[in-house]
Amino acid sequence: MVSQTSGKHTDYRLNDENLRNCYLSTLIVLSLFCSCQNKGNGVLSVTGSVAEQADSLWLPLDSILKGENTNVQTCVSEDGNLKFYCWDTCLRGMMLIYGVLCQYRTSDGGSKVLDLGVDGQCAWRVHYIRSIKKDDGSTYYIVKTSRHATSDDGYMWMDGFAIDHDTLRNVSVYDASDDLDECGMETNYFIRGWNSATDEEGEDWLFDYDTETKSLYVPITLCTDDDDIPIATDRYTLYTFDGMEFVDKGEVPHKGLHASLSSYKRLAKYFRTEKYIVRVDETDDGTYRYASWKASSNMGEKPELVIYGGSYDEEGDCYTFFNDGFEYVAGYTEVESLPDSFPFYYKFLLVKKNGKILLKEKEL
Repeated sequence: MVSQTSGKHTDYRLNDENLRNCYLSTLIVLSLFCSCQNKGNGVLSVTGSVAEQADSLWLPLDSILKGENTNVQTCVSEDGNLKFYCWDTCLRGMMLIYGVLCQYRTSDGGSKVLDLGVDGQCAWRVHYIRSIKKDDGSTYYIVKTSRHATSDDGYMWMDGFAIDHDTLRNVSVYDASDDLDECGMETNYFIRGWNSATDEEGEDWLFDYDTETKSLYVPITLCTDDDDIPIATDRYTLYTFDGMEFVDKGEVPHKGLHASLSSYKRLAKYFRTEKYIVRVDETDDGTYRYASWKASSNMGEKPELVIYGGSYDEEGDCYTFFNDGFEYVAGYTEVESLPDSFPFYYKFLLVKKNGKILLKEKEL
């Protein structure tokens, strides 16, 4: 299971009896809501008839949608045997209610379709499906799934599925056994805080699966005195598939981060400007570390500049560092107020020396 510091919301989904019952009664629905993160699987826009997709599983959805929504998203496994179709029914704001169909290949070469839409209670979303082939020749599927309890309170987990002749059944993520491991690998995290810290890029970092190394990165969270909901740290428990099961390899930093930056408590801020990539991490002593790369580079390369001992300005919501007479401000904010409109907040990377601004680049 996920390593996390306990907090009053950490085990909310498992401890809340009503939600637990909802989860168990819709166990198969855990892989229903697709955002089409799989490479090669794009949005299928339905305006009349549906063109056949590159994979062999497809449905004439125009007769099923009945005018609800013509923007259907699809996810399909690498082996083409499991596929999900979903669309927003536009019934409820942040607690999205989807129409969902699941299609899978049966042992006789045919296919089955399940209508798995959820009626008003639980809203689940699938980010990807991965085919896991075991050394014994069998195949099962791991699925990254999430839901929003509120706009800030997020849950994300992995679930496992297997096609048994003509039946789709829930199995363990770890080894495809019938031991469901208390619903598999999961985490509860502060959505808005994580999106802000990662400049909206971090959703893909959570439960990232590397198909080449067969490695799964399960997010580690922690609770602070200021946060009811655990925060994602950009540190992970690494699970590697050995041919028969996923094995716990211990805690690791962000996938691909340069080895010189591997020691940190949590990611505080990450963003890009026109010329730079900037990463700010909180260190074990409570101060902050600044690292930057050219925009054409990536975090796996040695950073051009590293500064330790930075501080956080809560009022300005920015991080300040000093190095050889230069002052670096990550997240410097300017506000633009327009008549009859909400104010616009712009964030910048600011570099100054002797009070003079040498660099001011807007976060992209």
